[in-house]
Amino acid sequence: TLINQCFYLCLARGILGHEETWPTISGLALRLKRAIEVAVLAQRAPANSADDSVGNISGLCDDAMAFADFLPLAMKHIRDSGNDACHGDANVLAELAVCVLDSTAGHVEVYLGSKYKDLEDPDTRERNLILLWYTPGHYQCLVNDDEVGSKVVMTYDRFKEILMEHGVVYIETVE
Repeated sequence: TLINQCFYLCLARGILGHEETWPTISGLALRLKRAIEVAVLAQRAPANSADDSVGNISGLCDDAMAFADFLPLAMKHIRDSGNDACHGDANVLAELAVCVLDSTAGHVEVYLGSKYKDLEDPDTRERNLILLWYTPGHYQCLVNDDEVGSKVVMTYDRFKEILMEHGVVYIETVE
């Protein structure tokens, strides 16, 4: 179980929605955490490095904190070789549009997965928009103000239109 890892838990909640159970959400959050860490480690170490911690999931620390800045590295589409369980989770990240509304800077950081714009089905594009609220040291998944806290349903294009209508600055990161 993953506890006190709000960034990953918010991503998982944004992907799975309000109907999933805590064990399912925390399990996905842990897999996303590891997929992002593997992508960061792989980027920092040469491919032929003697450092065997790259790709060694068991060598990663479950208590290490995450930042949205690491997200683009894992949002690239990875061909799943079948050897690494994190590749499937990284491919899920490649289909997301993650928007972090930064309460301190007053702008929105947008992280677009390499496959998001290629998604043809509007329903899939709506499901794959994740909205996160950032306050110093903490992330929250933004949801509807209804009885169950349901997922916000809109595409990134619609969300971008709303930001522009209200003069909110947004910064797109595409990796």
